[in-house]
Amino acid sequence: MLPTLENEISEAFAALSKYDFGQSTESLYLVENCVRASYGQPKALDALTHELTRMIDSNASLAARQFACKTLWRLGPERTLLALSKLLASSDVHLVEAACYAIGNSPSSEADRLLRDALERSQRGARVTVINLIGSRGDSLSVSALQNLTSNSDNATAEAAMRALGKIGTPDAIAALERLQKQGNSLRQFMVSAALLEGAQTLAAHGESPKAVEAVAQVSSDMKQIRRGADRLREDFDHHDHGFVPLFN
Repeated sequence: MLPTLENEISEAFAALSKYDFGQSTESLYLVENCVRASYGQPKALDALTHELTRMIDSNASLAARQFACKTLWRLGPERTLLALSKLLASSDVHLVEAACYAIGNSPSSEADRLLRDALERSQRGARVTVINLIGSRGDSLSVSALQNLTSNSDNATAEAAMRALGKIGTPDAIAALERLQKQGNSLRQFMVSAALLEGAQTLAAHGESPKAVEAVAQVSSDMKQIRRGADRLREDFDHHDHGFVPLFN
Protein backbone atom coordinates (compact mmCIF):
# COMPACT_ATOMS: atom_id res chain seq x y z
CA MET A 1 0.00 0.00 0.00
CA LEU A 2 1.35 3.38 -0.96
CA PRO A 3 2.20 5.61 2.01
CA THR A 4 -0.01 8.33 0.53
CA LEU A 5 -3.08 6.07 0.60
CA GLU A 6 -2.26 4.96 4.14
CA ASN A 7 -2.10 8.62 5.16
CA GLU A 8 -5.36 9.38 3.37
CA ILE A 9 -7.12 6.58 5.25
CA SER A 10 -5.79 7.83 8.57
CA GLU A 11 -6.83 11.41 7.83
CA ALA A 12 -10.26 10.36 6.55
CA PHE A 13 -11.10 8.48 9.74
CA ALA A 14 -9.74 11.23 11.94
CA ALA A 15 -12.25 13.51 10.22
CA LEU A 16 -15.05 10.92 10.41
CA SER A 17 -14.58 10.57 14.16
CA LYS A 18 -15.75 14.18 14.53
CA TYR A 19 -18.72 13.86 12.19
CA ASP A 20 -22.32 14.15 13.36
CA PHE A 21 -25.75 14.68 11.84
CA GLY A 22 -26.26 18.14 10.39
CA GLN A 23 -22.57 18.76 9.78
CA SER A 24 -20.57 18.89 6.57
CA THR A 25 -20.37 15.51 4.83
CA GLU A 26 -16.83 16.11 3.61
CA SER A 27 -15.45 13.40 5.91
CA LEU A 28 -17.89 10.88 4.39
CA TYR A 29 -16.60 11.66 0.93
CA LEU A 30 -13.03 11.25 2.14
CA VAL A 31 -13.80 7.74 3.40
CA GLU A 32 -15.67 6.91 0.18
CA ASN A 33 -12.63 7.95 -1.86
CA CYS A 34 -10.41 5.71 0.26
CA VAL A 35 -12.74 2.76 -0.31
CA ARG A 36 -12.63 3.24 -4.07
CA ALA A 37 -8.84 3.65 -4.07
CA SER A 38 -8.33 0.51 -1.96
CA TYR A 39 -9.96 -2.05 -4.25
CA GLY A 40 -7.38 -4.59 -5.39
CA GLN A 41 -4.98 -3.60 -2.59
CA PRO A 42 -5.23 -6.12 0.28
CA LYS A 43 -3.18 -4.04 2.74
CA ALA A 44 -5.33 -1.00 2.12
CA LEU A 45 -8.49 -3.07 2.57
CA ASP A 46 -7.09 -4.46 5.82
CA ALA A 47 -6.47 -0.92 7.03
CA LEU A 48 -9.98 0.15 6.07
CA THR A 49 -11.52 -2.86 7.82
CA HIS A 50 -9.53 -2.05 10.94
CA GLU A 51 -10.52 1.62 10.92
CA LEU A 52 -14.20 0.92 10.23
CA THR A 53 -14.39 -1.71 12.97
CA ARG A 54 -12.60 0.60 15.40
CA MET A 55 -14.99 3.42 14.52
CA ILE A 56 -18.02 1.22 15.18
CA ASP A 57 -16.68 0.25 18.61
CA SER A 58 -15.68 3.82 19.49
CA ASN A 59 -17.41 6.68 21.29
CA ALA A 60 -17.93 8.50 18.01
CA SER A 61 -21.35 9.90 17.22
CA LEU A 62 -24.20 7.66 16.17
CA ALA A 63 -24.03 9.23 12.72
CA ALA A 64 -20.36 8.28 12.30
CA ARG A 65 -20.91 4.72 13.55
CA GLN A 66 -23.93 4.21 11.30
CA PHE A 67 -21.92 5.36 8.31
CA ALA A 68 -19.11 2.97 9.27
CA CYS A 69 -21.59 0.06 9.41
CA LYS A 70 -23.02 0.89 6.02
CA THR A 71 -19.56 1.25 4.51
CA LEU A 72 -18.11 -1.92 5.99
CA TRP A 73 -20.36 -4.31 4.05
CA ARG A 74 -18.92 -2.99 0.78
CA LEU A 75 -15.59 -4.59 1.63
CA GLY A 76 -17.03 -8.10 1.29
CA PRO A 77 -18.69 -10.65 3.62
CA GLU A 78 -15.43 -12.17 4.77
CA ARG A 79 -14.40 -8.81 6.21
CA THR A 80 -17.83 -7.67 7.27
CA LEU A 81 -20.00 -10.24 8.98
CA LEU A 82 -18.03 -11.05 12.11
CA ALA A 83 -17.44 -7.38 12.86
CA LEU A 84 -21.09 -6.48 12.37
CA SER A 85 -22.39 -9.48 14.31
CA LYS A 86 -21.02 -7.93 17.51
CA LEU A 87 -23.28 -4.94 17.00
CA LEU A 88 -26.42 -7.06 16.95
CA ALA A 89 -26.15 -7.48 20.73
CA SER A 90 -26.10 -3.72 21.24
CA SER A 91 -28.89 -2.04 23.22
CA ASP A 92 -28.67 0.87 20.75
CA VAL A 93 -31.51 0.25 18.29
CA HIS A 94 -29.98 2.63 15.73
CA LEU A 95 -26.72 0.68 15.65
CA VAL A 96 -28.54 -2.62 15.35
CA GLU A 97 -30.52 -1.18 12.44
CA ALA A 98 -27.29 -0.07 10.75
CA ALA A 99 -25.76 -3.52 11.26
CA CYS A 100 -28.88 -5.20 9.85
CA TYR A 101 -28.74 -2.87 6.87
CA ALA A 102 -25.20 -4.02 6.16
CA ILE A 103 -25.83 -7.72 6.77
CA GLY A 104 -29.01 -7.55 4.73
CA ASN A 105 -26.94 -6.96 1.60
CA SER A 106 -25.02 -10.21 2.02
CA PRO A 107 -26.65 -13.29 0.44
CA SER A 108 -24.40 -15.72 2.29
CA SER A 109 -25.58 -18.53 4.55
CA GLU A 110 -23.05 -17.26 7.10
CA ALA A 111 -25.08 -14.06 7.37
CA ASP A 112 -28.19 -16.13 8.09
CA ARG A 113 -26.34 -18.03 10.81
CA LEU A 114 -25.15 -14.83 12.46
CA LEU A 115 -28.69 -13.47 12.50
CA ARG A 116 -30.03 -16.67 14.04
CA ASP A 117 -27.39 -16.43 16.76
CA ALA A 118 -28.33 -12.80 17.29
CA LEU A 119 -31.91 -13.74 18.20
CA GLU A 120 -30.64 -14.98 21.55
CA ARG A 121 -28.15 -12.16 22.09
CA SER A 122 -30.12 -9.13 20.91
CA GLN A 123 -31.70 -6.73 23.37
CA ARG A 124 -35.46 -6.45 23.68
CA GLY A 125 -36.00 -3.31 21.64
CA ALA A 126 -33.47 -4.16 18.95
CA ARG A 127 -34.58 -7.78 18.58
CA VAL A 128 -37.53 -6.73 16.41
CA THR A 129 -35.11 -5.32 13.84
CA VAL A 130 -33.22 -8.62 13.72
CA ILE A 131 -36.45 -10.60 13.41
CA ASN A 132 -37.67 -8.39 10.56
CA LEU A 133 -34.45 -8.95 8.63
CA ILE A 134 -34.63 -12.72 9.15
CA GLY A 135 -38.16 -12.69 7.75
CA SER A 136 -37.16 -10.56 4.76
CA ARG A 137 -34.29 -12.93 3.99
CA GLY A 138 -36.66 -15.93 4.17
CA ASP A 139 -34.36 -17.99 6.37
CA SER A 140 -36.18 -21.30 6.80
CA LEU A 141 -33.72 -22.49 9.45
CA SER A 142 -35.02 -19.77 11.78
CA VAL A 143 -38.56 -21.16 11.97
CA SER A 144 -38.10 -22.99 15.27
CA ALA A 145 -36.53 -19.98 17.02
CA LEU A 146 -39.19 -17.64 15.63
CA GLN A 147 -41.95 -19.97 16.76
CA ASN A 148 -40.60 -19.77 20.30
CA LEU A 149 -40.65 -15.98 20.12
CA THR A 150 -44.32 -15.85 19.13
CA SER A 151 -45.17 -16.47 22.79
CA ASN A 152 -42.79 -13.78 24.04
CA SER A 153 -44.23 -11.49 26.70
CA ASP A 154 -43.20 -8.47 24.62
CA ASN A 155 -45.99 -7.93 22.08
CA ALA A 156 -43.71 -6.24 19.54
CA THR A 157 -41.35 -9.22 19.58
CA ALA A 158 -44.16 -11.76 19.32
CA GLU A 159 -45.87 -9.95 16.46
CA ALA A 160 -42.61 -9.48 14.55
CA ALA A 161 -41.95 -13.23 14.88
CA MET A 162 -45.40 -14.03 13.48
CA ARG A 163 -44.90 -11.70 10.54
CA ALA A 164 -41.46 -13.19 9.86
CA LEU A 165 -42.96 -16.69 9.79
CA GLY A 166 -45.43 -15.49 7.19
CA LYS A 167 -42.68 -13.97 5.07
CA ILE A 168 -40.64 -17.18 5.23
CA GLY A 169 -43.75 -19.08 4.18
CA THR A 170 -42.39 -22.63 4.27
CA PRO A 171 -44.76 -25.45 5.24
CA ASP A 172 -43.15 -25.55 8.70
CA ALA A 173 -43.62 -21.80 9.13
CA ILE A 174 -47.26 -22.00 8.06
CA ALA A 175 -47.86 -24.95 10.39
CA ALA A 176 -46.48 -22.90 13.29
CA LEU A 177 -48.90 -20.08 12.47
CA GLU A 178 -51.83 -22.48 12.14
CA ARG A 179 -51.11 -23.84 15.61
CA LEU A 180 -51.15 -20.29 16.95
CA GLN A 181 -54.44 -19.64 15.16
CA LYS A 182 -56.03 -22.61 16.91
CA GLN A 183 -54.91 -21.36 20.31
CA GLY A 184 -57.38 -18.50 19.92
CA ASN A 185 -55.43 -15.76 21.68
CA SER A 186 -57.72 -12.84 20.86
CA LEU A 187 -55.07 -10.24 21.66
CA ARG A 188 -52.82 -11.54 18.88
CA GLN A 189 -55.39 -13.05 16.53
CA PHE A 190 -55.16 -10.20 14.05
CA MET A 191 -51.39 -10.59 13.62
CA VAL A 192 -51.62 -14.39 13.33
CA SER A 193 -54.27 -14.06 10.62
CA ALA A 194 -52.31 -11.39 8.76
CA ALA A 195 -49.17 -13.54 8.93
CA LEU A 196 -51.09 -16.55 7.59
CA LEU A 197 -52.28 -14.51 4.61
CA GLU A 198 -48.75 -13.31 3.92
CA GLY A 199 -47.55 -16.90 4.22
CA ALA A 200 -50.17 -18.01 1.71
CA GLN A 201 -48.87 -15.48 -0.78
CA THR A 202 -45.31 -16.66 -0.19
CA LEU A 203 -46.36 -20.27 -0.83
CA ALA A 204 -48.21 -19.31 -4.01
CA ALA A 205 -45.24 -17.32 -5.26
CA HIS A 206 -43.12 -20.46 -4.90
CA GLY A 207 -45.58 -22.63 -6.80
CA GLU A 208 -47.20 -24.17 -3.72
CA SER A 209 -50.75 -23.18 -4.64
CA PRO A 210 -52.61 -26.07 -2.94
CA LYS A 211 -50.81 -25.38 0.34
CA ALA A 212 -51.52 -21.67 -0.09
CA VAL A 213 -55.23 -22.40 -0.43
CA GLU A 214 -55.08 -24.53 2.73
CA ALA A 215 -53.37 -21.70 4.60
CA VAL A 216 -56.08 -19.21 3.63
CA ALA A 217 -58.71 -21.71 4.76
CA GLN A 218 -57.20 -21.60 8.25
CA VAL A 219 -57.70 -17.85 8.56
CA SER A 220 -60.39 -17.00 11.08
CA SER A 221 -60.97 -13.40 12.05
CA ASP A 222 -63.80 -10.94 12.61
CA MET A 223 -61.55 -8.09 11.47
CA LYS A 224 -62.83 -6.51 8.25
CA GLN A 225 -59.31 -6.07 6.83
CA ILE A 226 -58.43 -9.71 7.41
CA ARG A 227 -61.68 -10.97 5.88
CA ARG A 228 -61.20 -8.75 2.84
CA GLY A 229 -57.61 -9.96 2.40
CA ALA A 230 -58.63 -13.61 2.70
CA ASP A 231 -61.50 -13.15 0.22
CA ARG A 232 -59.21 -11.47 -2.29
CA LEU A 233 -56.68 -14.28 -2.03
CA ARG A 234 -59.38 -16.92 -2.48
CA GLU A 235 -60.64 -15.11 -5.55
CA ASP A 236 -57.10 -14.83 -6.86
CA PHE A 237 -56.51 -18.56 -6.42
CA ASP A 238 -59.84 -19.36 -8.12
CA HIS A 239 -58.64 -17.46 -11.17
CA HIS A 240 -55.28 -19.28 -11.11
CA ASP A 241 -53.38 -16.04 -10.77
CA HIS A 242 -50.99 -16.42 -7.87
CA GLY A 243 -49.21 -13.09 -8.03
CA PHE A 244 -48.92 -10.61 -5.22
CA VAL A 245 -52.19 -9.35 -3.75
CA PRO A 246 -52.04 -6.48 -1.23
CA LEU A 247 -53.60 -7.65 2.00
CA PHE A 248 -54.91 -4.30 3.11
CA ASN A 249 -56.10 -1.26 1.21
